[in-house]
Amino acid sequence: MKITFVYPRFEKFLRSVPELDTGLIDYFLGDYTTPPSLGIPLLAALTPEEFEIELVDDNSGQSMDFNADTDLVAINCFTPQATRAFEIADGFRARGKKVIMGGIFPSTMPDECLKHADSVNVGEGEPSWPNCGLADFFELPHPRRRPRGRMDCRANQLAHLDGRHCADAQF
Repeated sequence: MKITFVYPRFEKFLRSVPELDTGLIDYFLGDYTTPPSLGIPLLAALTPEEFEIELVDDNSGQSMDFNADTDLVAINCFTPQATRAFEIADGFRARGKKVIMGGIFPSTMPDECLKHADSVNVGEGEPSWPNCGLADFFELPHPRRRPRGRMDCRANQLAHLDGRHCADAQF
């Protein structure tokens, strides 16, 4: 079973303002590109060894193979990446691939993301990835199928909103 983790590209703010002097932009940015989010390598590290993992950094110019032989596409994004994340999700889903989205934008706009993904992780991914992300797609033991009871947020337990969202409560 293979999981492809994707970090979508986004346009850097200074480069998106045509009125700014390119020399000034080059002076401040140079050839700097933003490193990928730490969320993806953390989730990859938490993924059980029986899964094959592929990391795709679309932001660095790595090509996106929508026909890749993968079982699940996990997309992490924040607001400037949302449009590209939706394009990537739609491209994979059009080819029958399952997609889960997580990150800051999906956590704040889960219903919008569900128009493009099969599942959305709301909140921090580290505590919910093995139980929510993987269980949803690979028929693993699934804590969401247990009756809901009271939740002690101080214990950092998983809170499940409904059949499509997962949430982590941290206070």
